[in-house]
Amino acid sequence: MAADGEAGSRDRHARHRRRNPVRRSRRGRRPDRRAGGPAPAWSIQAPTRPAESRQTATGRILMIANFKPALSKLVPAAAVAAGITLSAGAAQAQTFLKMSSLQAGSPGYTISTAIINIVQKNTDLKIQLSAGETQTRAMLQGARGKLDIMMSTPFAVFWMKKKVAMYKKVKDAPEMAARLRNILSFPLGTIYVVTKADSGIETFKNLKGKRVFMGPPGGGAYNIAKAMIVSSSGLKDGKDFTSARLDWRSGSQAFQDGNVAAYLGAGTVPNPLVEQFALGGNLRFLSMPESAFQHPAAKGLISLPGFVRASIDAAGYKGKVVNKEPVSSIAMWAAITSHKGVAADHIYKITKAVLDNLKDLHATAPWLKSITRDTVLAQMNLPLHAGAYRAYKEAGLKIPAALVPPEAAK
Repeated sequence: MAADGEAGSRDRHARHRRRNPVRRSRRGRRPDRRAGGPAPAWSIQAPTRPAESRQTATGRILMIANFKPALSKLVPAAAVAAGITLSAGAAQAQTFLKMSSLQAGSPGYTISTAIINIVQKNTDLKIQLSAGETQTRAMLQGARGKLDIMMSTPFAVFWMKKKVAMYKKVKDAPEMAARLRNILSFPLGTIYVVTKADSGIETFKNLKGKRVFMGPPGGGAYNIAKAMIVSSSGLKDGKDFTSARLDWRSGSQAFQDGNVAAYLGAGTVPNPLVEQFALGGNLRFLSMPESAFQHPAAKGLISLPGFVRASIDAAGYKGKVVNKEPVSSIAMWAAITSHKGVAADHIYKITKAVLDNLKDLHATAPWLKSITRDTVLAQMNLPLHAGAYRAYKEAGLKIPAALVPPEAAK
């Protein structure tokens, strides 16, 4: 029996090696450290095609753009999970920039990937993008140096400076806001609340007793949704309806699966995520009544930096959204943001590349055509990054005094 067991074990190991040739060959190449051989250094080989996305086990999307040899301190397992080709060999540490955005299909994700591809094509910089982050959390991570580039919104900057809303318990929120620096502004789009056309929900008042996705708990979207719903219907979360405590990806999946009755998002028309929702049946946008804009909650929202009244024309969805009249709502601006700890040369290269290649940016999505030399500084309430300031100044843009970074005077 022992011999049979040993033979069976050898057979199993042989089959395992045949199924896992990479693991076997890696073991075979490993240098003998006891004999004085050099320890393996992991290097990254540059992809031969533009930036590509990979979905991780956690549901986030990771984009690796323009990586070249090498990152000697990169953990091999993490690199494998990200879909990067690894090889043993001598390597030197090389700097790359870490960037975050909202979920795939959102305007924030679209502009982030467009910028990455422009930067990859026109500079020697390398950018790693993680999608699915809550924007208000990413702003804190960036201010603390854990991210190099992230998305911000003027209203969230305002809340951070004032230490209110989701930043109420963050002791150093004002100090963190003072570290943030903007690169360029863009229209994030109009906020929409969408339901299934056959759900019986035609107004905000019909959300009573329902489960609603209002964005991740504690995020900016949640506070916006709360103001829109109470202004339009008088309904309050936890009393009249239930908010689904989910991240963006899980929230969109819950809506498609019928586990939430309504979904709040923001975007341009047509919005890729709404088009995806429409594959499961016709949809309806909830419109804010005129009286809602006189409610203190809505008036307070629109008074915040970066917010304006807006409407949605459902005709862009080619019959998949049943609204016949323009949908009254609120639109907002956002910005691609960094922090003052990132080298000015890096942000200069990024800003100049985008400014010099706006045609490539516009070709990515129709709504990106709204980003021009006249709009890149719109609605900002943060100083520019020193690198962005230099690029805009060289390009001849008129820069308001409030946007001149303190570092520029040094």
